[in-house]
Amino acid sequence: MTVFGVGTLELVLVLLLMILIFGPERISEMGQWLGQAYRRLIGVSNEVSQQVMQVRKAINSTLDVPDLTKPIREATAEINTIQKDVTKELSVPLQESQEEKKEPAAP
Repeated sequence: MTVFGVGTLELVLVLLLMILIFGPERISEMGQWLGQAYRRLIGVSNEVSQQVMQVRKAINSTLDVPDLTKPIREATAEINTIQKDVTKELSVPLQESQEEKKEPAAP
């Protein structure tokens, strides 16, 4: 099992070295400090997220953003209809010319 590319054995070795270098008392202090820093970071992150949501709501309420999906769908449907009509109109003369080539000339 790896955590951030560090295996279990490497993690245990790092923890043992930290205990040897700093001592058990300092390790617990460092852990408390890291926990407090993490909680503060999460608090700041949540506060920023709330402020971003408030700004989004304010922008959406002040700006009247029209829903453009319906006009786009209507335009796409109209273009598809026109394309089918044009394809149909172009295929009729091609079929007639192919039929004329297939009929043998009268003697």
